[in-house]
Amino acid sequence: MTIIWAGNLRLEDVYIKGTTWKPGIPDRDEVTKKLEELNLFSSPTERALETMLYLARTQLFYDGNKTDLSDKSKKPVLLCFLI
Repeated sequence: MTIIWAGNLRLEDVYIKGTTWKPGIPDRDEVTKKLEELNLFSSPTERALETMLYLARTQLFYDGNKTDLSDKSKKPVLLCFLI
């Protein structure tokens, strides 16, 4: 399976099936700033959930958004239950 422009922020509009929501084109500086802000949450669970919601809503990439979202949010949440 090939992921289109893997690792690069998208430069065009995307449409999400089943909704009228159309996320804007991501700006690298704004994304970096937002991810830094999200990283400041002291609670790992809150940080993971807020990051997951941000990634889901902004759809930063052309492809692989759900995979990246899942990978980035599962580990911190699961670790909270182990501590």
